[in-house]
Amino acid sequence: MKLLLNATNFKTETLRKLEVYAAKRFSKLPKFAPKHAKYEPVIKVFSKYSKRNGIYEVKVLFRVNKREFIVQISDENVLRAVDLATSSLKNQLISMKGKRWLNT
Repeated sequence: MKLLLNATNFKTETLRKLEVYAAKRFSKLPKFAPKHAKYEPVIKVFSKYSKRNGIYEVKVLFRVNKREFIVQISDENVLRAVDLATSSLKNQLISMKGKRWLNT
């Protein structure tokens, strides 16, 4: 699993912490995809810090077969935003579990 992190307006210590934490959290997502599915082994995470509002924006893209799951979360804490994005993506993958994945 590869994690591509694109962050703007972050301090280096926060960026390192975010990178380690996001890799740990998002590494668990492929087990919720179907066994026969072809997923892109790359999770793209775009994060931005708004200095004016003091809010972090996290956008996550994860592709399974031809479907693209996108989650966009805004929060005051970047680690909480990553947690919310992970749980939202996990719920989306679980809700699609019983449906046909192969031809879509």
